[in-house]
This record gives sequence, structure tokens and C-alpha cells, in this order.
Amino acid sequence: MIESVDFKVSVRCMTYNQASYIEDAMNGFCMQQTEFPFVCIVMDDASTDNEQVIINKYLESHFDLEEERDVQKEETNDYILIIARHKKNKNCFFAVFFLKYNHYGNRELNNRKLSYYSKLESKVDYIAYCEGDDYWIDTQKLQKQYNAMEQKKDCSICFHRVQAVSSNKKNLPLKVPKEQWDERLINMEEHLHEQFHHDFCFSTSCFFVKRNVMDEYARMRADVYKSFPFGDLPIIWTALLKAPGFYLPEICSCYRRFSGGYTSQVVKDSTHAINLNNRVIASYRAFDEYTDYKYHDEFYYSIAKHELNIISLKRELFKILKKKYIAVFKDRGLRFSVLYLWSFFPFHFNMTEKCNKIRGYLPLGKN
Repeated sequence: MIESVDFKVSVRCMTYNQASYIEDAMNGFCMQQTEFPFVCIVMDDASTDNEQVIINKYLESHFDLEEERDVQKEETNDYILIIARHKKNKNCFFAVFFLKYNHYGNRELNNRKLSYYSKLESKVDYIAYCEGDDYWIDTQKLQKQYNAMEQKKDCSICFHRVQAVSSNKKNLPLKVPKEQWDERLINMEEHLHEQFHHDFCFSTSCFFVKRNVMDEYARMRADVYKSFPFGDLPIIWTALLKAPGFYLPEICSCYRRFSGGYTSQVVKDSTHAINLNNRVIASYRAFDEYTDYKYHDEFYYSIAKHELNIISLKRELFKILKKKYIAVFKDRGLRFSVLYLWSFFPFHFNMTEKCNKIRGYLPLGKN
């Protein structure tokens, strides 16, 4: 039965140790009202915080695990896979991979995770994203983005606005993008300027991508993106190199800041943060070269920001007087400049935690 379902959309949800939040993400998937069947691929990367138990109980409560035609199970040395249909929302299917060991940090294993997704995506037209600590709030999110992409055949990816929330789901005074835009096309130049000058352009929970973009993304991971520590920007860049993106102004999802995820932890370890910034710089340089330096000014600016992060982490204050760094301070304004200087002297201002966040500043994803 499941093999015969013509899924139009798949949803990729990678999660690790998000036991406190994963149910919100799954609720957002199950409430989607669509005119087509979709499959939510939840991949738990061998969590150690009871998340796999929570996901399994969710499946037992909300999905037909006893109906033979609506359930499929598979076990290998790498994972246990359960595919099932929602009891009430008949267009909603879950495919849950319970990984038996952690795949993070190993290039071969990370690529293997992509192959797990592709097992169920050979026929889909589009791929949506939502990480385990984020969640969707609009029941029409998938349908809206599907309709937009069907109407805008020349676009490669669809975005929407996202609300930032605290770990307990309280709205924060930040929406992404920060400015209220009308419905519009987005090209690479506009995206890079927003991303690098305003810190954060699009949250992963708003991505809705043509599947052929992801085929190209998988190829580019082997060379162009091989140093990149995150997957969100490369997905956008791969899409926008092929065709413009399309933006919907509605807020359809939320992303949690400082929820204990990967980038939340980076700021607590200066050595890790320095290494991360160096990897980002190497990745930016590789992509800059790959695009024949078409967007060099934007990458030059952002690389300077990451070099400033490293200077702060190493407490090398004397290095900030270079011309390219002065340009960053002018662009960022007085508040950024003052907070950046404070980050060198946290013991004077009793602001150690705040300064750690500044020194670990990551403009390309969730902080």
C-alpha cells in the first residue's frame, strides 16, 4: 500500500536530543491540511535523552501501526524504520528512522543519512524542512507553498516569514526576515545581502525546495560544500544558483533560539567556536571561487565578520584596526561596536554569558 502512495512532498526532520521539543514539531506536521499525500521523514540520530521513546509513543498514539496495509517496518544494522499513516489525517504519513548510532561529524555517515532520505523521495516533487526543535503553526503551510511553486514554475525554492520564540514558546521580538516584505521573488544577490548584513535571512523551517535542487546539493556537498559546518545556507545557494526563490509574507512557523541545539552549544566552547568560524571562512571562500567571484564583495564582508569573531575569541584586540574590519563596524553601527569591544573585557562588566554569545556570534543560522 505505502509503496503505491504518490507522495508530492516530503518533509525532512533531522533531530538529536530534542526530547523537550520534538512533539511540537510532529504536531505541526500532523495538522497540515493538504490536497495531496505527504511523508514526514523524522530521523533521530541516536538521541540519548529519551527522544526516541517519545517519538515511538507518538507513533503509537496517532498512527495506524496495526493496519497492515498502512504500516511498513524495516531494520538494518544502521537503523530501525517505521512508516505509518496518520489515524485521522489520511494524507499524512510518517517515516521514522531510529538510528542505532550517531552519524554526526563523520562525512561518510552524514552522506549515508542523505541516502536514507532518498529512499522515500524518488517520486516527490518538493522537499520541506523542519528541525526537531522548531515547529509549524499554520495548517495550510505546505499547501500554500505547494500552490506557490506550482504557479511559479520558474522558481527553485519557496520561503515564508518565521517567528522567533524562546525555549518555552514565548514570542521574541524577532521575525525572520526582520523586515516585512511583500510577496516577491528573491535572487542570490538579495539573499546574500540580507544574510550577511542583517545576520539571518531565512530559517530552515520555511524551506520548500524542488527535489532536483537537492540532487544538485548532494553532488556539491562532495566538493564545494565539503567544509561547510551547516546545511541550511548551501541548500539556499544551490537553489538560487538554478533559479530565483519565491517569498510568502505569512508567518507559518517558529524557530527556537538558544534551545540547546548545535549552535547554541558552540558559544560555550571558545576552541570549538574558533574552529567553526574557520570552517565557515573556508566554505565561503570555496563558494566564492565556485561562482567566479560574482558575489565577492558580499563574501569579503562576511569573511571579515567571522575573522572578527576569531579575533575576539583569541582576545587579539590590536588586530581590529585593519581597514576591512573598520568597514564592518561602520556597517553594523554603534551598538554592535560597543558590544563587540565589551566582549574583550567581560570581567569588567559582569557580562560573561552575554559576551560569550557575542564572541560565538554565528550569522548563518540559529544562534
